[in-house]
Amino acid sequence: MKKIIKFFLITATLFLVSNKSNAQTGETLDFDGVDDYLQAPNGVYFDGDFTIEAWVYPKNFGNWSRIIDFGNGAGNNCVLLASTYGTSGAPGFYVGGAQFQATTPLILNQWNHVAATLRGTLATIYVNGVAAGTSTFPVPANVTRTLCYIGKSNWGSGDANLGAKMDELRIWSRALCQSEIQNNMSCELPTSPLGLRLYYKFNQGTASGSNAGITSVTDLSGNGYNASFYNFSKTGSVSNFIAPGAVTSGSTCSAFNGNSINITGSTNICVGQSTTLTATASTYTWSTGLNTSSIVVSPTITTSYTVTSSNPAICSATLGIITVTVNAIPTVAVNSGSICAGKSFTMSAS
Repeated sequence: MKKIIKFFLITATLFLVSNKSNAQTGETLDFDGVDDYLQAPNGVYFDGDFTIEAWVYPKNFGNWSRIIDFGNGAGNNCVLLASTYGTSGAPGFYVGGAQFQATTPLILNQWNHVAATLRGTLATIYVNGVAAGTSTFPVPANVTRTLCYIGKSNWGSGDANLGAKMDELRIWSRALCQSEIQNNMSCELPTSPLGLRLYYKFNQGTASGSNAGITSVTDLSGNGYNASFYNFSKTGSVSNFIAPGAVTSGSTCSAFNGNSINITGSTNICVGQSTTLTATASTYTWSTGLNTSSIVVSPTITTSYTVTSSNPAICSATLGIITVTVNAIPTVAVNSGSICAGKSFTMSAS
């Protein structure tokens, strides 16, 4: 009898260990559409041009249910991207008093990719990588944003919380062009791409398991904008980390190759010298902050300089990069000596 009990205990232990080791990591986050939401820390998320993108799997079209609502309260320089404009099912984009809805609705109970960009004053919504409407918007001020909600409205009554799964939420401080959105939408981003301000993969915890010990969603942009949970049950298949997600975990995006920007100029100078760098593009944003086609630089150490273009045909993601190597001024030594008149002497410089 003791042998039978011992065998049973060993078998049960092996079963539990096996199930623990086979537990699947969460790949997406489920929002219940009732009262749960995330809040990101206060911060300057938008520096003029920007992009917001995410995969969403809508379970319902609650009135103006938000993907994000970043601002300082209702209408106060607010920036929001909604999974549905009203209850239409088409995404809605709002910046500082201007708003419009996409021409393409999302499909219920299916993964849909939504992206919104602001380039200058031109706002664009993309659905599954295809442009689905444009409008003219004001440029939001570069202010520290508070009440940075994900899945919840800043506006109070009448607007629903998000009832959807969400995956791969990203905020960029530049406007991605359509080809870069398409390049990146179905894979995970590599480490620290240009202008990435916030990045939630939602690859945390145990899928549909008990995740009470997880207190925040990890920001993988490198900027530390971890989001706090509010009212998530963090257990079961609703209001919790679940699987599968829209994007396969571990699938890394290939490098985006747009049209390159050529930069000319001397790449080797001595300490104290200057060089003029000239880019071939239609508009210019240098890493020094200047917006002219040519810049004069006087680095004291070897330095790399970049330029981007806001021309959608070129795509602002495409960089021109040039490295200026700074060399120390050489010390010249010459040997000394003495000779008699009419004789010769060899001088060697080093």
